Amino acid sequence: MSLSSCDPPHHPSLPAAIAAGEAVAARAGRGLSSVATSAAEHAAGLSTEQVEALRYSIWEDIASEYDARFLGAWLDGLDIEFSASFRSAAEVWERDELGHHACSKAVWVAAFGGERDLDQRLAERKPNFAPLTPFFTDEFTILCLLAYDELATVRAYRANLPLYAHLGGPFRRLMRRIMADEARHYASFLSVAQSEYPGRAADAPGVISRLRAAGVPYAATFVLDHDDPVFTSELLDETARTLRARFVE
Repeated sequence: MSLSSCDPPHHPSLPAAIAAGEAVAARAGRGLSSVATSAAEHAAGLSTEQVEALRYSIWEDIASEYDARFLGAWLDGLDIEFSASFRSAAEVWERDELGHHACSKAVWVAAFGGERDLDQRLAERKPNFAPLTPFFTDEFTILCLLAYDELATVRAYRANLPLYAHLGGPFRRLMRRIMADEARHYASFLSVAQSEYPGRAADAPGVISRLRAAGVPYAATFVLDHDDPVFTSELLDETARTLRARFVE
């Protein structure tokens, strides 16, 4: 079933993606082109090691944000009658992820070039949700999955802020804005889980423990995109502990 009354941006047009990116950058107080220009200027003075670290990290961001469209389409195809609260939260999440992707891509192209190759790599991505089907059985479990994933992402972005700073203050501020968006998504998914399913709070710790133990290689599913070394065992353990505590407090 569709998550919203209008067509969700599972296959957004280029103008829609650019507009979403500009909206994210505006919330950070800058135009996207000025952030990209600043990133390019700073990239020119970086060491090979710094460039490689940034290319790796930003590619991971670009790819997983791109993959949000696959998750949106997957959710649409599930035989679940989603609540209005879930549909609203998911619509905001998908729109924001489109903007985040546009921002990350614009900075990559400005700093490192290779837009054609980047587009080709993205076009070749194919999701595989089969290993994650136990986490898509019902709305409450999906909400736990999304809340866990978004909270882990917030903490990974925070850990990477010193790396992002190599591309200048405007990019670092943009990433802090994106981090705030992810925190808002986390809070939204958690709120829906708690308000729509107060009788299932006791189920949450078990679901979260299974998420933490999943160990599924990432396959363009947006969720559980934790192959980047920034997602340390300590970071994921603390994420799971924090989320469990929110259900039992």
